Amino acid sequence: AKAFIGEEIGNPSKASGIQVPLFGLTDDQDPSDFEASWLIENKCSITVEKFSGTMNHCMIGHNLRTQTLNAFNHFTYAFSDCTLVFADLQGSVSIVNSHSGLILFDVMTHTSTGHVLLLCTIDFQICSFNIHSDFLVLVILA
Repeated sequence: AKAFIGEEIGNPSKASGIQVPLFGLTDDQDPSDFEASWLIENKCSITVEKFSGTMNHCMIGHNLRTQTLNAFNHFTYAFSDCTLVFADLQGSVSIVNSHSGLILFDVMTHTSTGHVLLLCTIDFQICSFNIHSDFLVLVILA
């Protein structure tokens, strides 16, 4: 998927969640802390396939793609020493690096620490990151 960065001009939008102090910045505040940037896709599929629920981790469906995601979910749970579970798995079919694949988006994570996520890259290398966000995009090639 192709994307670009868009920067807001002027005060941040309400959608950004950034609140600029009502009476301006103090001397110890950096103006760049109150800027908003967005990752924007130039084309996004409207077809979404749902694989699991928010609090129910049972897979929806019985096709090969669902079984692959189920295996991946079990793998990440075992690889993380039973500290990470992906939930609310949903995605759209897309072309990634000239290959047909599935892009998962808005993935919810349940972790024992609240901030350790596991990423699987296109070539299935596992990388571990400590971040404080429930936002994650996974690419799993079919």
